[in-house]
Amino acid sequence: MQHLATINLSPPEMVLDAAHLNDLITLWLAGGVASQSTATGYAYKVKYFSDWWSARGPGQGWLLRPLDLEAFAVYLETVQSRYGVPLSYHTRNDVLRRLRQMFHWASRRGFTEARDYAAWVPQPDGTPPARQAAPMEALQRLMLAADQLPYPARSRTILAVLIGTGIRRSECASIQIENIHIYADHSGVMTVTGKRTKANRSGQRAVAFDAETGGYLVAYLDLTGLESGPLFCGATGHAVTNQTIYRTVKRCVAAAGLTDQIRGCHDLRRAFATHIARRFRGEGYGDLLRRQMGHKTYRMTSQYSLLDAEDIRDSLKSPLSFFTE
Repeated sequence: MQHLATINLSPPEMVLDAAHLNDLITLWLAGGVASQSTATGYAYKVKYFSDWWSARGPGQGWLLRPLDLEAFAVYLETVQSRYGVPLSYHTRNDVLRRLRQMFHWASRRGFTEARDYAAWVPQPDGTPPARQAAPMEALQRLMLAADQLPYPARSRTILAVLIGTGIRRSECASIQIENIHIYADHSGVMTVTGKRTKANRSGQRAVAFDAETGGYLVAYLDLTGLESGPLFCGATGHAVTNQTIYRTVKRCVAAAGLTDQIRGCHDLRRAFATHIARRFRGEGYGDLLRRQMGHKTYRMTSQYSLLDAEDIRDSLKSPLSFFTE
């Protein structure tokens, strides 16, 4: 027997009673995120929504609709960051992505019954800006700008480690002197602690550094006389925070006049990946770069290697070239 489906031009309105939505976000940050450091970063992003919903929710009886989340995405375009500039496309995208992730978690855990409201969260308007890896000249200017900061030796070494290894800022802040092994030529290996995943519960991994980067490490250790404990310390002697690493890079960028080329620590990570991808090509190097970057798959690593048309031109050999051989 054939079932005849019909079109309903007046479907029931989809509404979520979201009176406890901010409480749900708190539960997600406490139990649905891999680590405390990750939760701290996520909390900063979803706070844009929590603040917005706290102001908007009471006026509509805490009832959340898909159009409300679209309105939130538009609202993000009017918000300024803590540095007094409009939120970038990537920041807005990350805010919406974390909100989507929270709804996924809530659905899997049964907090929102059988529905996954992540589908309500829209994509940000616009397209991501084209990124270019910082050129070598810009990185050199950045290193020189460290002399203008209050702690020049520490700032210079932080930059050298980020540029020379491609590690994340949280991993940079985690470095313990006991976990650094420097060889006779100043190259070496060190253990860092970063993102905790199901495959790597501790978040620890080993990364390599070359003699140039090792030279900065040796000079810094000789100058400070440090023999154990955190590599980068604050005034109290405790390890610096992720934010200290971030602010150090931002201040160096500003001092070097490079705000149009380098936005922060992640751009140094991209510069490392791009430089290695340009210099070393062929079978095997992609996997080495993936391991150094701490990625599970090369697909993620490839997003950091900002190769462009010039790189293609350097390697390109079209079928036409064989006509003249």
